[in-house]
Amino acid sequence: MPFQPPSIMAACMILLAAPKLAACMPTNDATHVLRQADEDPMPIQQINLEPEPSPTPQAQTPPVVTPSGSTTPVIVPETGPYYAVQGCYEEPKKGRALDHVATDPAMTVELCGEIAASYAYFGLQYGSECWYGNTLRKGSHQVDDDACSMPCAGDPSQTCGNGRKLNLWRRSDAYIPVDKEKIGEYDLQGCYVDTLNPRALRRVLGDDNMTPDMCVEFCAGSTYMGLEYGRECWCDDVLDITSFKATLDDCQMPCAGDLSAMCGSPNRMDLYKLNSPAPPDADYYTMGCYYDIGAHHRALPELYADDNMTPQLCAGFAARRGFKHFGVEYGRECWAGPQIDPAAFPTDGCDMPCAGNDEVMCGGRTRFNLYTYDANDVVQQSETYSEEK
Repeated sequence: MPFQPPSIMAACMILLAAPKLAACMPTNDATHVLRQADEDPMPIQQINLEPEPSPTPQAQTPPVVTPSGSTTPVIVPETGPYYAVQGCYEEPKKGRALDHVATDPAMTVELCGEIAASYAYFGLQYGSECWYGNTLRKGSHQVDDDACSMPCAGDPSQTCGNGRKLNLWRRSDAYIPVDKEKIGEYDLQGCYVDTLNPRALRRVLGDDNMTPDMCVEFCAGSTYMGLEYGRECWCDDVLDITSFKATLDDCQMPCAGDLSAMCGSPNRMDLYKLNSPAPPDADYYTMGCYYDIGAHHRALPELYADDNMTPQLCAGFAARRGFKHFGVEYGRECWAGPQIDPAAFPTDGCDMPCAGNDEVMCGGRTRFNLYTYDANDVVQQSETYSEEK
C-alpha cells in the first residue's frame, strides 16, 4: 500500500538494527521523546534518540527527505529498513489483522517495535497489546485516526489503538502479497476450499521455496493449478466436486519463495485454470460412436471436464498430454489416452450436444465420440469392419 501519513501522526519510524532495534533499546543517557515540529504546518511525530557519549565520532544524523507524492518530510536512515506509521486500522470481521500477539503492562511504540523487529507489520491495540506478522489480513481497513484513542499503558502520550482497532506500522522493505490474476497461461479463478478427503486436486509438489512460476512448471499443461498453505502446488485436469469457492479474503498466506504473491491458506487454495487451448496443429480423425466400459474401468484413462467442452477443446487436451486417442462423452467430459481399451466397441446413441457447442455431439451416457490423431487407426478400423462383415 502507498505511504499515507495520517493527520495526527504525519510520519514516524523506528530505526531497525538486528537482532534488536537499537533505536528502541533504552540506555542510561538516551531519552525517548515524541515531539511535534512547531515550525511545520503539518505536525510530525518522530522518535528522537540522543546517542551515548563516545570517544569515537558519531555518524551524521540521517537527512530529512520528502517521499514522492508527499509534502511531509520523513526521516530516512542512511542504511537499513525502518518502520513507517500507516494510521489507525480496524480489524476484519472474521479473524485478527495480524497473526501474533504480545502483551505488556508497560507497552509503548518502542517496545512493540522491538518485539516485532523481524516482521513486516506491527500494531498497538487496547493499550497494552502488540500485534505483529508478515501479512495484514484482508478485510483490515483504515479508519479515522480518532478511532485509535486509547493511551499506551507504558506511555500515555502515545496512542495504542482501541478495541478491534490498532495503530499500524509497516516495515519499509516489506512485501505486500497479492493474488496474481494471471500466471503464465493460467487465469485466477478465486480462492477455493480444499476438502482434504478427497483433495480438490490430486497431484502435489511441496517446496519451502514455492513460487507461482515453480507451480506452473510442475503442472505443465494441467487444466487446474492450485497454490495452498504457502508451500504446496496442486494440479489436475478435474476439480473435485466437493471443492467450492470461498471468499478471496480466505487465501491469506504469501508464497514461501515469493513473498509478493499469495499461496492460499490452510485448506484453501488460490485456484488457476489453463486458458482455452489453441486449436491443435495436427489433424485428427473421427472414429465414430463407442461404448464406454463403465465407472470403474474406462475405455480411455485421463479425464478433463469443462462446461465449454467441444471436440476441439478435447483435442487440445490430448495433444498437450501427448495422447493420440480422445473422446467426448456426456456433453462435458473429455477422455484421452495412448490406446483405447479393446473392450470398448462401436455402437450408437451418441446424441448428447456438446456443452460448448450444441450443434456438435459429445457422446451420451456411457457413450463417447472417439477421435484419433493417427490416420492409420481409421484405415485399420475400416479393415476390421470389413472382416467382421
